[in-house]
Amino acid sequence: MKGSIFLIIAFIATCFANTEKLILEARGDNIKDLCGIDSNDPTLTPPYTKIQESLIPHSENNEGTPHRYHLTGLNDGSNYEVRISYPAITPADFKLKTLRACKSKDTTLSYILEVSAIYTGVSYIKGKELQPVTYDLVLENLYAGVFFYQVYKIVIAIASVICLGQFLLIPYVKQLITTKDADYRI
Repeated sequence: MKGSIFLIIAFIATCFANTEKLILEARGDNIKDLCGIDSNDPTLTPPYTKIQESLIPHSENNEGTPHRYHLTGLNDGSNYEVRISYPAITPADFKLKTLRACKSKDTTLSYILEVSAIYTGVSYIKGKELQPVTYDLVLENLYAGVFFYQVYKIVIAIASVICLGQFLLIPYVKQLITTKDADYRI
């Protein structure tokens, strides 16, 4: 029993080892500044945007190179998930931090997001900590505070399987059972 609990905990820990996320509630209550977007920084917009980038993590021998992104077109009072995924073999911890918020001319909100990484491994390969780490950065709407943008695909798949089982598979199995039962009695 204790062994299986340990395996479950180890499995869960390894599954989430390469994803960091930030749940952001866009609130414009105290924001008065208008945005001036720097065109050099990549932009992420809802309902779904994905960018693949790479950066060099901070280490003893290197300051690292944090990247900045603009999260634009966010509606006041809505929830968003900013998720970063990277290879599990990468010995780095990523950090997501919102630096500043402002209002756009079209009354939506914008945030400046900083992505940085810290090298956490010890490698026998010289200079490994100086190599860039590739990552995917995703911005998604959250509906009802928890459901992400593409959840409708999962809902449709689950509903299809339930309907298929309820209206086709179960009646067919019942018919087979009653037919076999009638044949057995004769």
